[in-house]
Amino acid sequence: MCIRDRVSTQSTWDSNIKMSVEEHKISSEEWKSRLESVKLSKTDLNRLVFNYLCLEGYSDTVKSFEKESGEKALPQEIYAIEERKEIRSLILKDSIKEAISLINNLCPEILDRNPALSFKLQKRRMLSLIRLNKTEEALDFARSKLAPLAKLDRAFLAELEKLMRCLAFGVPQDEQQAENSAKYTLALEVNEAIMRTFCSEREEKLTLLLKFMLYSQKKEEQVPQIGNLVLGKFNTECCLSVSYRC
Repeated sequence: MCIRDRVSTQSTWDSNIKMSVEEHKISSEEWKSRLESVKLSKTDLNRLVFNYLCLEGYSDTVKSFEKESGEKALPQEIYAIEERKEIRSLILKDSIKEAISLINNLCPEILDRNPALSFKLQKRRMLSLIRLNKTEEALDFARSKLAPLAKLDRAFLAELEKLMRCLAFGVPQDEQQAENSAKYTLALEVNEAIMRTFCSEREEKLTLLLKFMLYSQKKEEQVPQIGNLVLGKFNTECCLSVSYRC
């Protein structure tokens, strides 16, 4: 077969595929109707809620939801839920020394096996000392706690150098603005590390489902896009049509 014939055959094949896809397009209304026709049991939905609340450490809400639903959280999901709740609270309050103490009481191996997490916690402690203008104490802390960890990884050394610049010139404005987000992210990482140690699950099923949905939307642009995750609302401009493949 000559090159011209091959190009012609390929063009015909592409056209047929395009026509086939266009023939199978459905409206956004029909797409929504199909989604609404999927039946989920109340028990399955309750399990998703329990899984999220337990892994996040919302112990009071778990107890209230148990009374409301008449069901119980799974033992592996509520492991050390009160301790995890307290650790998260301490990190968000920048009480890192107390948080580390509680982590070590719960499981001393967690930070030993995870030097990156240990470094992030100690970094938060030093930043607190810098903001309190405790220069000498911050220097001693860097020598005794951060320098040994920096020897393990060049990335840690680079972060330590940034901290020393903060000590000399103050914390940059952009880092101050990202303060709350950084603390919340660190609290999540600590919680995941604890769950990874004692339980096979380290991330909520609901979060995984949302990530899968967003990934699917990104891969297939013609699929109606849910733009508002809180309200479950579709983006109208993305809901013109959808194609499905066999």
